[in-house]
Parts: sequence; C-alpha cells; structure tokens
Amino acid sequence: NAAALIETGIGASVEVTWDSVLKKFIITSATSGDGSSITFATDGTLAEGLKLTESTGAVISQGAEPAVVDDIFTAILATEQDWVTFSTTFAATKDQANEFALWVNNQNHRFAYIPWDAAGTAIVAGSTNALVYDIINTYAYNDTCPVYGYPNHAANAMGFVAALNFTQANGRCSLNGRQASGLLPMISNDTDYEAAKSNGYNFYGKYAANAVETNQWTPGSITGDFAWLDAWAGQVWINAQLQAALVALFQQASNLPYATAGKARIESCMKPYIEQFKTWGGLTAGTDLDQSQLDQIKAITGVDVSDALMADGYYIYIGQFTAAMRSARTKPTVYFWYTDGGIIQGITVNSVEVQ
Repeated sequence: NAAALIETGIGASVEVTWDSVLKKFIITSATSGDGSSITFATDGTLAEGLKLTESTGAVISQGAEPAVVDDIFTAILATEQDWVTFSTTFAATKDQANEFALWVNNQNHRFAYIPWDAAGTAIVAGSTNALVYDIINTYAYNDTCPVYGYPNHAANAMGFVAALNFTQANGRCSLNGRQASGLLPMISNDTDYEAAKSNGYNFYGKYAANAVETNQWTPGSITGDFAWLDAWAGQVWINAQLQAALVALFQQASNLPYATAGKARIESCMKPYIEQFKTWGGLTAGTDLDQSQLDQIKAITGVDVSDALMADGYYIYIGQFTAAMRSARTKPTVYFWYTDGGIIQGITVNSVEVQ
C-alpha cells in the first residue's frame, strides 16, 4: 500500500490516503488549529522523490480559516453571475451539504446545488445516514438535485442544464432518459433502483429487458417547489429574460405612464420571450388546472382567467394603478402565471389479444 508506505516514511505527524477520484495522494497533518503548521521536508530519498523539499520546488501554504458558505458565494457572485448550478470536487460531509443546500434554498430558485454521493447509504431505502436525508426530509430545502455517483456524474447533470437550447422548438427535455457515452452506470438492479429513487437521488443506471439493454439517467428530479430539473431550469431562463426585457424597456427613455398605455408596453416587452418559452416547451396551452389553483389566481385578479390560461398557457396581470403609486412612483407588481404541461417519463402498455 503506497499510502501506508509514504505515511510511515514521513512519520506520525501526517496521515496519508489515496484519493481514487482525484488520482492523488492526500497528505494531511495529524494536528489542527492554531498550533498546527507545515514546513518543507528535510532532504532525503522519499522527500526528494515526492518533491516535498524547497530545492525540488515545493510550496508552503499554511491554510486558512474555515470557509463560510455565504461568504464564499458572496465573493463568487461579486466576480461572476453567469452560472446556475454548482457542485464540489470533494466528497461533502452532511453538514457541508446542508449548508450548501441552505444557501440555494435562500436564493429564490436562482441557483441549484448538485451534491454527489457514492456512499452505500444512498442505496439503503430510508437511510437517515444518506447525505441528503436531512436536506429532503428534515429541512425540505428547495433546489438541490442529489446525484448518486461521483463528481463526473454531478458534472454530467450540470452539463444537461447548460446544454438546454431555449431557441429550439420543442427543445425541452428531462434529465430522465438522457445518455452519456463513457459515464459509469451506478445502478443495475431493481432493489438499488427503488432505494436510490426513494431516497431522492438521481442516478445513471444500466437497464435491460428482452433484447433491449441501455444506460440512462433517472428520474431527473430536484427538491422543492419545481420538482423536476428541467422545470427548474426553465423558470431560471424565463425569469432572466423577463428581467432583461424590463431593464431594456426602462433604458429606452420613452414615456411609461401609470395608465393603460404603460401596462400595454410592459406586457408587450414581455411577450416575445414568453412566446419563445412556449415554443421551447416551458409552458403548454390546454393544460387543466385544479379549481383550487384557479381560485388562488382569481383571489388576486378578481376575475376568472381559466379560459385565457387554457387557450394561451399563460396570463399576465398588472394590478390597478393608484394615485399614491403615481405620486411616489412605486413599483407595480406584475404577475405572470403559466401552465407547465410537464414531460411524460414512462408509459404502461396493456397489450391485449382479442379473438
């Protein structure tokens, strides 16, 4: 065991392990805290062979204070905001995963966390030790997409989101059923399939029936309100486009009164992107809604909009402008309701011979 030999050679001041994912030896100090520090290794066959001496180019970094998730993302967003999903190259602990999930939960559905977990607890049905058990069952956080597998599995799920083409007619698809050449299947039997799925994980599996054998993703879910990764990605896109359209409207420096004409211009700048979203498959006309859903909308609009939702798949509502709003120039609230027709992810065929 090379890791054990290296640890013996360096001494009791370190712990050495082999990371099969990163393909690297990880040398960890056996101590921590303010009293822990590192130095260059003294000259010797092992030290020079591993390039741990100053003369062989080693660099010392004494580490830093434990990172705070909010601070990490504040710094990232100050530099770059053109992204939507993230994961880790390291195997997160439950506490770390919970902190990442809490952060995305507080971002109004703007970002998603893709934790990966290759531990056996992920395929033990109902295991409270599974990495994402608390995220799903204790805290019910939104916008976490758990993946059973390794960093490359998480990266593939992230790539699915990045590859969605919102300019393509009927371009919407689910992670469910997607294939990736060379990606290791993690599930190959019914027991593990049911356990991983019931625990809230997405996974790349190997399936076989009759003469059909295939590898593909299942089920394409995300925690919280949107339930499905493609639905979540769609709302990120349409909200970003509507925001950009409204910013452009204000930058045109033309009259936008608190009146019917103002409402018409607001709706007009939104509709091209809504229609594009509809063409992509993000909303679907002809979708039946429950009466309770229609009642919630009517409580805001004061009118029955079911016919418009059925015919168009969406409805834009801007409330009444008031004298107080005009004098203070306060922001009106625009409601955009749309009906998601979903995606069929499985079919049961009853083949019946009639003689």
